[in-house]
Amino acid sequence: MGDGSVSALISGLAAGSAAAKAVKSAFRQARWYARYSSIWDFFSRGERTSTFFYYSSLGKAAAAVPNALTRTLKRSGVYIYRKLENTLFYWLLSWLSERFDVFFLLFTAAHALVPFALYRNPYTVAVMIFMSFCACARVALSRGQSTVFSLKRTDPVFLLYFLSIAASSVYSMFGAGSGAASLTTSTLYLTAILFAFLIANTFFDHRRLLILIRVVTGAAVFVALYGIYQYIQGIPIDVTQTDRTTGGASLAMGRADSTLGNPNVLAAWLLLVIPFSVSLAFFAKNWLRKLFMASLSLVLVACILLTQSRSGWVGLFVAGVVFVFFLDWRLIPICAVAGVLSMPFWPNFIMDRLLISGTDTSTVYRMSIYAGSLRMATSNWATGIGIGLEYFKRYINNYVYFAYETAPVHSHNLYLQIWLESGIVAMLAFVWMLLRLIKKGASYIFAQKRLNSTVRARLSGRGGGVAGVGMASRGSASAGREGSAASADSAGRAGSAAVAGAADAKGRTGQTGGAAYETRLILIACISAVLGFLAMGFFEYVWFFPRCMNHFFMIIGIFFCTVNLSAQNQQQNA
Repeated sequence: MGDGSVSALISGLAAGSAAAKAVKSAFRQARWYARYSSIWDFFSRGERTSTFFYYSSLGKAAAAVPNALTRTLKRSGVYIYRKLENTLFYWLLSWLSERFDVFFLLFTAAHALVPFALYRNPYTVAVMIFMSFCACARVALSRGQSTVFSLKRTDPVFLLYFLSIAASSVYSMFGAGSGAASLTTSTLYLTAILFAFLIANTFFDHRRLLILIRVVTGAAVFVALYGIYQYIQGIPIDVTQTDRTTGGASLAMGRADSTLGNPNVLAAWLLLVIPFSVSLAFFAKNWLRKLFMASLSLVLVACILLTQSRSGWVGLFVAGVVFVFFLDWRLIPICAVAGVLSMPFWPNFIMDRLLISGTDTSTVYRMSIYAGSLRMATSNWATGIGIGLEYFKRYINNYVYFAYETAPVHSHNLYLQIWLESGIVAMLAFVWMLLRLIKKGASYIFAQKRLNSTVRARLSGRGGGVAGVGMASRGSASAGREGSAASADSAGRAGSAAVAGAADAKGRTGQTGGAAYETRLILIACISAVLGFLAMGFFEYVWFFPRCMNHFFMIIGIFFCTVNLSAQNQQQNA
């Protein structure tokens, strides 16, 4: 029996087995849902709510504020140019506006690298005020039509979230009775939201966006390297972060926190960057750069493992699955098998940390916090208790009894904390905004895949490019033999149209293979990072340090920019 017969026999036996039939049936069902289910259709079709909103009276009224600001700045710029062109003030203003991108990138790097002991929240607020002034100067002195402040570069629900936080801030300062503490926290909230707005209205072209992503990734790599250095040197154990009464000997080690001062915050920070570093590896120009970027991604993953943050690991797992799904869902089984086979090589502390879940004091403590926080949220579901951790510490003991000496300072859950502080509208607006961004990103990814399939089909000859040229030649020869000028002209036009179609397809391939391909990978990174972060948010209040909240909204700003670039590519390819 030959090799071909053996292969055919094995294939036949496998095909006839019950396991193979089950796999085939599951595959058919998944393919059917992928093509015809309403859920899949919802995420794959285009988004229309934004268009309806911006053309409505409410949308026009909302857009009038940034539009009026832009017009005022433009008029002020003309006046300054006419009256103060040769003055030191005008030179300084021009210098600041021209270097806005540089200032923002330096601040982005410093925001990650400044050690926790030296970092102060008021510094961030002061720098953001300065950056806002530079952005306004840039709009005022620029003659370009694209250099404006526009609400359309964000999202309607982003405005709803901003307004709900602003309303909650006013209520917290004047209605809840702790004005000073609420003013501080509310300022930090609004500063973080300003991050997203400034990025969406500044880094709106492909080149600037890539530079921003590379700076964010590079800063995260240095943060991760310092975290690994901490582990090598030996990290003192913090008994408030590691339960030494449960688990194996491998847990007798501290947890890396790098420059961020908290292992869970470090895990959340790295979680938001890892998908982007992987994307940079994919569209690197040569294999040497690909290997270099892949090694940087491994550094980030190694550091997030050394944080021993189980919620961070869950978020990393979710982000990885989402990334592979949008990249090519057929790779998921391969990655799953590779993950299972690699388990014997995992460090001991990973399995020890996972095995104590549910029995360690941290888990038991958090269950009590969740129960009390949920009772508090349902009792104050409309307005919340007020923005600021002071309110939570003040009221939590009224809803649950803690046997520990120190009461918790937050709910250890992102969604519960937003609901508690700002009310149900803010929490729903936050989730709605992120789901809308994910839906927009998914629809553009699927649209790009459909475009790529169409282009490949046309270039493969099914579109008739080569056949059309041959038809033109045969038609011309036939017309010459028969003396029919009309037949030759008709065949020539058909061949020209086919060649033009092939050239158009080739041109679109150039677009999809360059900036559009990179934009698609960045979109996949945005969706993966946000979904991973949201998964981690079920187990951690990852905004406990405003520094991490700023970083999150920075990623949201990158998400806005990428969605806008994808929309531009789709219009060009329409």
